[in-house]
Amino acid sequence: VWFSLGLVFFSLSRNKQEYYILPIYLPASLLAAYAWDRYRPASTLGKNLLQGGFLLFAFLILAAVPLIWFTFPELVTAMNLNPFTVMILAVWTALLPVFLVRFALKGHWNRCLLLTIAGSWFLLTFSSLYVFPAWENNKPVRELAQIIRANASPVDWVGYYKVALPSLAFYMQRPIHEIIDEKRFIQVILRSPGRKFFILRGEEYERLQDVFELKNYKIM
Repeated sequence: VWFSLGLVFFSLSRNKQEYYILPIYLPASLLAAYAWDRYRPASTLGKNLLQGGFLLFAFLILAAVPLIWFTFPELVTAMNLNPFTVMILAVWTALLPVFLVRFALKGHWNRCLLLTIAGSWFLLTFSSLYVFPAWENNKPVRELAQIIRANASPVDWVGYYKVALPSLAFYMQRPIHEIIDEKRFIQVILRSPGRKFFILRGEEYERLQDVFELKNYKIM
């Protein structure tokens, strides 16, 4: 179910980005590992690989949460976590690696698998409820979309150049042009009818001004 939901969501999305399928990497890996462990003959190499994989996952969990917490303090502040949620996250971060290491060292593969699935599901759920919304709110896409919506007409060009902002389509609720080729972008700017509202990096805009003398275009 976990794998199928991610696959269906990616298949139905209009703006497909490679990171949309990140949530299905883990269930796909777990399914492959479970099938390999169940149907392949037991071997020392296989047991060592499984043990190493679970130990690595335990280390990543133990290191990732504190690393994110102290590396991105603005993101943590934007998540606006209450004390109860912080306590649950701290307990999960501390206990899951301990039990996972214990089960892995004893060779309890089924317990390791179930614990990994449960812990990963908790991590993805927590990210969906707190991390991803806070991350999206820190991006300038929403504010830029409001500016474009207030100035652009239905016949104007709207999109982004040499950046990945697929959420612009969600905020604008209209077709969005994604252009990465410079010649195509210049052709659209100079020759296509209607006004153009494109989001691009500041250094890219300055470079285009110098190269193509785009002096009459306004940065909003």
